[in-house]
Amino acid sequence: MVGLIMGLFRARWFPYVAIGLVAIVGGAYGYGHIKGFNEAELGFQKKIEIALTAQQARLIKQKDNERRIALGSLEKKYAIRKKVSEVVRPDVSCDLPPECVQWFDDTLRASSFYSF
Repeated sequence: MVGLIMGLFRARWFPYVAIGLVAIVGGAYGYGHIKGFNEAELGFQKKIEIALTAQQARLIKQKDNERRIALGSLEKKYAIRKKVSEVVRPDVSCDLPPECVQWFDDTLRASSFYSF
């Protein structure tokens, strides 16, 4: 058996067959490695796309809520300003006569900060 193996190693065609075998095995391994890497990269990109889409939807919803809250507070602010501007201011000086106190109370009622 040892003689047979030694005979194969000493054959003139053995180096060419060995080089060809290594080239075929290396090429098949390289092709499989590249193809697997490509599939993994595509799968990773698909997961990233799904995650980014979900994040975008979540951020849009959050910003819509923030915008709705901001608009609501602005509407309330302008409604209070309108109510306060509709209150008639007395013509007398405000050295705390009853008219000024009444004006202040009317302003508070209009702004909904204070209820009697």
